[in-house]
Amino acid sequence: MITSRRRELSSDESGFTLVEVLVVVVIIGILASIAIAAFLKTRENAYAGQAKSDLRNLASAEEFYLGDHDQYISGGAAELAAEGFRQTVGIKLGVGVVANTGYCAAALAPDGSYYWWDSEAGGLQSVATPSLSPPATAGGACAAAPPTSLG
Repeated sequence: MITSRRRELSSDESGFTLVEVLVVVVIIGILASIAIAAFLKTRENAYAGQAKSDLRNLASAEEFYLGDHDQYISGGAAELAAEGFRQTVGIKLGVGVVANTGYCAAALAPDGSYYWWDSEAGGLQSVATPSLSPPATAGGACAAAPPTSLG
């Protein structure tokens, strides 16, 4: 009687087959690939937003400097740091000044996009460019004195 009970218990073992385990692994892989793609897109959007934010902050710092010294600072973010401007790590900025009438600032995001701020053309330009040359529609300060380098 005891041996028949042992046979019942041993023949009633349950578990997953190899096919079931592989199906679960494939489903998890598909879900992970979707999540990674969404994460990368979100990260690109965050870089763009941070570059634009840095341009807005740089513009404010330039205007404060103009108010105190009657001229724009042409050295860019490095000189503005002494005035309290804090540049985001990973974002590169450059500034070109037009004889104290305006300035053009560019920001390079880690994803390779450039964003532009033109003080004479209304501020942040809505177009991102793939190189350190102002947008084709640039007027004002960006047409006259685009930044030559980013730092």
